[in-house]
Amino acid sequence: MSHYTHWTVLTRNRNLALILAIFSCSFIIPIEAARKVEVPKQQSKKATAPVASSEPSPTTDSAQAPAKAETKESPVAPEIVVTVTTRTPKAPRQIVSSFNKITDDEINRSQLRTVQQVLSQQEGMMVTPNGQRGATTAVFTRGLPPEQTLFLQDGLKVNTPFDNRANSFGAASTYNIESIEITRGPASSLYGSEAGAAAVLIQTLKGAGTPTHKVMGEFGTDNSYLGVGQSSGQVGKFHYSAAIAHEETDNERLNNEYDNDSVSVRFDYDITDALVVGTILNGYKYEFGTPGSTVGFGANDPNDTTTEENIFTQIYADFTHEDIWHTKLIAGTNQRRFGFDSPANTVGGFAFYNVNDNERYQLEWQNDFYLPLNNVLTAGVSYDHTIVDQQSMTYFANLATGTTVINQSTDALGLYLQDQWEIVKNLNLVGGLRFDNYDDWGDALTYRAGAAYYIEQTGTKIRGSYGTAFRAPNMQELYFPPVGIFSNPNLKPEETVGWEAGFDQEIGSNRYMIGAAFFQNYTDNAISGFPPVNLQKTETYGVESYMRVSPIRNWNNKFFFTWTEAHQLSPLVNQSRLIRRPRYVYGMDSNVLLLKRWTVGAGAQWVSGREDIGNVDAEDYFVGRVYSDVNVCEHLSVGLRCENITDERYAIITGFPEVRRSLFGSVTVKF
Repeated sequence: MSHYTHWTVLTRNRNLALILAIFSCSFIIPIEAARKVEVPKQQSKKATAPVASSEPSPTTDSAQAPAKAETKESPVAPEIVVTVTTRTPKAPRQIVSSFNKITDDEINRSQLRTVQQVLSQQEGMMVTPNGQRGATTAVFTRGLPPEQTLFLQDGLKVNTPFDNRANSFGAASTYNIESIEITRGPASSLYGSEAGAAAVLIQTLKGAGTPTHKVMGEFGTDNSYLGVGQSSGQVGKFHYSAAIAHEETDNERLNNEYDNDSVSVRFDYDITDALVVGTILNGYKYEFGTPGSTVGFGANDPNDTTTEENIFTQIYADFTHEDIWHTKLIAGTNQRRFGFDSPANTVGGFAFYNVNDNERYQLEWQNDFYLPLNNVLTAGVSYDHTIVDQQSMTYFANLATGTTVINQSTDALGLYLQDQWEIVKNLNLVGGLRFDNYDDWGDALTYRAGAAYYIEQTGTKIRGSYGTAFRAPNMQELYFPPVGIFSNPNLKPEETVGWEAGFDQEIGSNRYMIGAAFFQNYTDNAISGFPPVNLQKTETYGVESYMRVSPIRNWNNKFFFTWTEAHQLSPLVNQSRLIRRPRYVYGMDSNVLLLKRWTVGAGAQWVSGREDIGNVDAEDYFVGRVYSDVNVCEHLSVGLRCENITDERYAIITGFPEVRRSLFGSVTVKF
């Protein structure tokens, strides 16, 4: 397929995605005008039958209790509800596994501009960008490979079918995000493939209340610029949020410029108190200079570039009936084009060009039944149709010397069932299983069981879970030509078994919270080598711990520590360390609101005990940041932040140095 044809296909699909979102909005808005009689308001069903929608809101101790607003001025933040751990909103005291929920308020107060920054501040997760701002990024959770951390955008899968990784989150910003939720441990019984280590749910903001608008401009080191326009609110039964952003930076290395445009739009319409429909669109387009490593063959390339376009769209309908049945149907698409261009550095020299088009069409139908005796039964079906169209071309002396083409598609069907039962007060049990069928390699059956007991007298929660997971062979491993050398169509899925046991302790009316968990994972049939084969066995284990402290009103502190051991158990390399999994990670973030208008804060991370390719020891590093924001008046605020304040010279991946000390100043206008 020619380059022109690839671009035509992408443009056509992108336009279809935009039309889908606009069409969805066009049928929502006229409903309000066409209504002759207002439907009498019913008692809210979501109070007793919490929905599994993509916008869980703060609540009181129970997920079934009425929601209440969270404000910066509250002396103790109310408990949140978390969706990703069970697909249904649960209060933290009911959750059996390790989790994090990071709200938009926390993100904004800490001036975290990217999803990558947010994840790097969570226990159990090691974020490894392949260079400076804009580089493709991987995340290792609990020592397992990046292919086993599943990313979800508003409930639908993000990981690319080409290599199972969520490469897109390296470019993702935090604007128009309502929250980011993380559940750690095997989650394939809920989400299918790629959820062996964790599932990360990114939720687009649902507009509410009086419409508000803001414009922000930020300037910084290395000719960095970030501009954001955002608006959200509610008009009658119509909710909306929208954001558009442009980011650019030169970074520090030659040929390392980054330029990104992104958009996020969400519309929701309350047809009745029980029925909500909506549509969501998120997308971005970026170009990134790619100099490669600082050492070795092809180092510091002056011409290589990477480009990517990625668009996610969905429409949904959410319905609750009589406090006993909740159902949600989502239909979504993901269109992604990734390109890499390596022109010849000398006349008649070697050149390489690659373009990879991924199309994904997903259907997700979930049903929650609220039964007697505090029992919630969840049943659902997932359908996933993916297409990969890749073309690589090599040239030498201006002559084409090779062409590599992948043109494959696959269909996957998943059926899942889960039961949650509060068997006695404060004792919550969870059990579930899922069956997945892929038309190109076969079936997988996974399961999970867990329990959590909350002791009211001491504010202690004891929890534990056990589960299985799988990672399906990706298109690259199955079909990259020539088959038999770079790929293997007879691969089996990777299989992971994992368990954890831990506790969470409240102290002083939730002003202090500490917790820890021990985890262990075994992976069999791990895929590696050329041609790829199911030979490796791996083991990871360790401890995650955290402490949240709010000694006085509006002073928030988080400290975390992760110890991870990750080894191969294959016969020829028994006990060999797995690379890029640090043994120790310490982190913290602290911020305080002074005089009701001035926020100051600082964060830091120390990483040690790392190995890279060839099991070569990588240097330990310490990196810190400080930030401040002042509300000059109701409509104007100014901010300042410094990243890598100690000017540490370090590389998360050997040969790809991180940015040194950098300073940023911002102005935000709200109206």
